[in-house]
Amino acid sequence: SEDMKRCMADNEVKLKLTMEELTKTRSTTMTMEEELEMLRDQLDAAKIKGEEADKSAAAALAEAISETKKVLAEKQETEQKACTLEFELEAVKAELAAVKESA
Repeated sequence: SEDMKRCMADNEVKLKLTMEELTKTRSTTMTMEEELEMLRDQLDAAKIKGEEADKSAAAALAEAISETKKVLAEKQETEQKACTLEFELEAVKAELAAVKESA
């Protein structure tokens, strides 16, 4: 029927959009994890410096901790979005399967 075809087309569009958003979210998460790793490496390098560099290392440490907290918060938000998108994707897949079964 025409309604079923339209419904299936709508579900396929929803699935595609959800997959695109999930891909973007995962990419963002990976970038943030790379940034976090880079910040941790910078922090380790700052710790290795001598006593004279301690003042600048302390400033870098404070900045790295601030950035790490920011990145971790963004990462958590991105992971929550990814989880939501995965849930939505499963729902769309189930709905699409149900439509296909009833076709």
